[in-house]
Amino acid sequence: MDPEDPHSTGLEVPELVGDGFRLRAVRDDDAPRIHQGTAEPATERWLGHKPAPYTLEHAEAYVERRRDLLATGECVTWAIADPEDDRLLGTVLWFNHLPEVECEIGWWLHPEGRGRGLATKGTRLVVGHVFDTMGVARVTALVAVGNTASRRVAEAVGFRQYAVEPDGAQVRDGWTDLARYELTAAEWAAAERAAAERAERSAQNASTSTANPASDSTAPITNGER
Repeated sequence: MDPEDPHSTGLEVPELVGDGFRLRAVRDDDAPRIHQGTAEPATERWLGHKPAPYTLEHAEAYVERRRDLLATGECVTWAIADPEDDRLLGTVLWFNHLPEVECEIGWWLHPEGRGRGLATKGTRLVVGHVFDTMGVARVTALVAVGNTASRRVAEAVGFRQYAVEPDGAQVRDGWTDLARYELTAAEWAAAERAAAERAERSAQNASTSTANPASDSTAPITNGER
């Protein structure tokens, strides 16, 4: 806890390193990238709760709000950052935390971050961190039914759709159906064990192939005659 702020929870944003990206705290200098990506039509259409038009001032306020929510323990937000130049390529966050029960997770990508699997990999990294450190029984995700890209991310991470709420999602042009997803701690642990077993089998197969190399198929085949 910050002694100068009695309301501070002492939460921090730990840096998490993934394949081709790193997750770090959102900073003031990320605001232009957040503005640029959020105002992009393909993103903005799903963000009916955001101001329109979405300005740089709105993005700056968003960054400041991340710090406020971190201080009160309500939300932790990571920037998905390029490992080479550290530019923001999206965000992943957890929020709506009910201790020992659940929390919700969300994600968003800048156009320059698309097509690289970053939303899936970043979300998977945060989900693992949540289960490892927060002791929740499940993680949830809410996605507009028509947002097929985000639904693919949820399903690739391992989330299971359990309900559709009619007109539950506010989008730019009104309201649309909302797909509700969840991933339990037991499901996550089982998936992690299965992935570890696959990796072990793959390593064993690679080791066997190295120890017993295949014969050169281009060598001449003889019947023993000289």
